[in-house]
Amino acid sequence: KNYDASWFVPNLGVSASSAETIRTQLQLSKYLFYYVAEEVDCPGHVTEKLWLPLLRGSIPVYFGTKTVDDYLPCPKKDCVLRVKDF
Repeated sequence: KNYDASWFVPNLGVSASSAETIRTQLQLSKYLFYYVAEEVDCPGHVTEKLWLPLLRGSIPVYFGTKTVDDYLPCPKKDCVLRVKDF
């Protein structure tokens, strides 16, 4: 279980938008799944929308390019739920 640690993130001289981004990511880390939809379905088009949930420990429910497996960090390519598989 991830705990709410947003109170723990001080503003360490970073911009207000950076501090807010950190707080937002900490809040979202409470959720096991996170829906990710890319703007386009083009081979090789993978944005930060896929990486942010992985970095915070969530499982992305991904709607985007079929070639996403080429970019995933997990060896079995099972760290993402692909909407198009269902």
